[in-house]
Amino acid sequence: MKEKKQDKLTNKEKTSTENKQENKKEETLAEENKKEVKKEKTEKEKDKKISKINKVETNKIVEEVLDKTKELEKEKIKKNKKAEKTEKSKKNKKEKKVRLENTEEDKKMIEELEKVKQEQKIPEDIKKQMNDKVFKNIIIAILIMVYLLFINMGFINIAQDVLVTDLKVFSITLAVLAIVLFERAYKKDSGELAINGIEVLVLAIATLISIGVLTTATAKFQLVIAAVSFLYGAYYTGKAIFEYVREKKKYLKQTSDIKDIIKK
Repeated sequence: MKEKKQDKLTNKEKTSTENKQENKKEETLAEENKKEVKKEKTEKEKDKKISKINKVETNKIVEEVLDKTKELEKEKIKKNKKAEKTEKSKKNKKEKKVRLENTEEDKKMIEELEKVKQEQKIPEDIKKQMNDKVFKNIIIAILIMVYLLFINMGFINIAQDVLVTDLKVFSITLAVLAIVLFERAYKKDSGELAINGIEVLVLAIATLISIGVLTTATAKFQLVIAAVSFLYGAYYTGKAIFEYVREKKKYLKQTSDIKDIIKK
């Protein structure tokens, strides 16, 4: 019985020692786990600190880069402004030169035009010929208007039968004068005389028509004569202006052709 009791005691002691050993092992494992957890925490904290430091450094680097880029942009803007100013100054200088050249060219052109004007002055004898043609047309217009005025006065002061015979005589004489002018124009081969013949013939026809108006519509006779005189006056003034301009152009063309021949 004693031996059994002793065995039991030994077994109990063994189990208690074993339990103590296991508890120690577990405590050591727990401590090791705690140490590992602390290490992980410390490593994580280190990583966080390192990441913060890296972020700060990267932000600084980015700011520095941005500052540099801004400075470079400012410098570029300054350079561009300087280049624009230089270009503007160059352009202004060129424009001034061009203006000066243009002013000189304009002066030369004005001088040349004045020379041409002086050269293109019409001589007195040719001016006289041109003025003679103008005065001739004006005198013919005045004579025709005086003729028609006399007819109008005759309508007021002379009897109708006498006026009709006078108009017949006037129309016949004008027709004969037109035939004479046509013959002279044919012999001399003159276009001017032919035109004068046509004008006189038209006046003769107008005189004949006035006889018909006098006999059929007496009240409108004065109006018809006034209209005919107005038409002849307008025709001869227009003809005078046209002949003056034509003769001037003809002379200037001849002088320019002579200059071209001399240059060649």
